[in-house]
Amino acid sequence: MADDLKKALTFTKGERIGIIVLSIIIIVIIIANYLIVKYPVKQEIYFHNIDSILALKQDALKKMEEAYIAREVERKTFKTKNYEKKTYSAALKPSKKFEKKTIKETISEPKIVKKIATISINSIDSIGLLDIPDIGPSFAHRIIEYRQKLGGYVSCEQLLEVYGMDSVRYENLSRYIIIDTVLPKQIRVNHDDFKTILRHPYFEYEDVKKIVNYREHKGLINCWNDLCNITGQNPNSKLKFYVSYK
Repeated sequence: MADDLKKALTFTKGERIGIIVLSIIIIVIIIANYLIVKYPVKQEIYFHNIDSILALKQDALKKMEEAYIAREVERKTFKTKNYEKKTYSAALKPSKKFEKKTIKETISEPKIVKKIATISINSIDSIGLLDIPDIGPSFAHRIIEYRQKLGGYVSCEQLLEVYGMDSVRYENLSRYIIIDTVLPKQIRVNHDDFKTILRHPYFEYEDVKKIVNYREHKGLINCWNDLCNITGQNPNSKLKFYVSYK
């Protein structure tokens, strides 16, 4: 019995080290608990009080509002004084000048409308056509190009033959143009070759074939009626201005 008790109270080296370490941990915990209870941590050192933050924000907003109001009052006061000063100065001037100034300030100046002179459609260049409303670079180029193919315009209505030209744009354009009295460049139906005659917009391929064939087998074409009989149809009436029989 005594041996068993002795044996139970006898510790190995490892058990003794474990008991010492456990004892140290218990002592440290007791000391730490005592210090925490006696000297509690002041949380306000590490954490801001939300009420204090809100109070600071409200105070800052109030100061900003007061500064804004003061600035507006100062601006309106300056404006009022400046207006009174101008009114007083204007009252000292003669009434006629004052009335003249008032009329000038109240009545808006009329818009300056660019006046477009009438232009000659057979002599104007593409840049000059740009002065006409609704005529841009593309249409100006087409008008000049078609004039070259025709040999010159003999009627305002021929502008309707320009690619993309509609009645609205034509009505606007026709107000600003005139037709030259000079005769247009003419096609010599008795002497020009096949390609030269065909290049004119009013001549169809089959018509040119008939004209050339007639010249080779029967001789010269003498007049407009001969040309109509050769082609076997009624050509564009404006074509007669572009045909020479010499």
